[in-house]
Amino acid sequence: MNWPAFHHEAMATTFAIVIADHPRDYARQAAAAAFRELDRLESELSRYVESSDIARANRLAAGETISIGEDALHVLLIAADASLATDRAFDTAYASERLPHQPADAPLFTLDPAAHTLTSHTARLHLDLGAVGKGYALDCMADLLREWGFTAAHLNAGGSSGLAFGDESAA
Repeated sequence: MNWPAFHHEAMATTFAIVIADHPRDYARQAAAAAFRELDRLESELSRYVESSDIARANRLAAGETISIGEDALHVLLIAADASLATDRAFDTAYASERLPHQPADAPLFTLDPAAHTLTSHTARLHLDLGAVGKGYALDCMADLLREWGFTAAHLNAGGSSGLAFGDESAA
C-alpha cells in the first residue's frame, strides 16, 4: 500500500511521518500540525536557537540559575535517567568544562523540578540533548497524531531515532 509520507527539517535532521489508512489531505493537515509542534519544541530545546532554554543554560556562569520550561525540564530529567542507567556513558553535558579542582563525579548542573530551574556548577556548561531531544519530539508528535484520531503511523528523526504506533485491536 502507498501511504502518504511527509518530511520536515528540524533539529539538524529530516523528520518523516508516514500515516496509514487515512485520506491524504487529512494526513497532510495532521502532519503539518505535528511539524508545528516539532518547531515549537526545537525553539525550546535546541542549543542552536539562541532564545531556547538549552542555549540560555549553556551561557550560564558557575552558580547561576535560570528558569526553564516544562519541556526542557522533562527532557533533562529523561536524560539524567539515561545518564544514570548508562553509568554516564550518555551525558547531555559531555562537553562541559569543569572548574579547577572540581571532582570528576560532581554534577555539572542541577535541576529543581518544583521551581523549574537549572543551576550551573561548571566553568562552561555545554548541554546537547541529541537523541533524547529527538525522541521526546517524536513522542510529542505521536501524541498529537493520536489526538487527530490516527491509530497507525511511523515517525522518524533522520534515521537515528524512530517511533511507530499501531492499533493492536485492528491486527
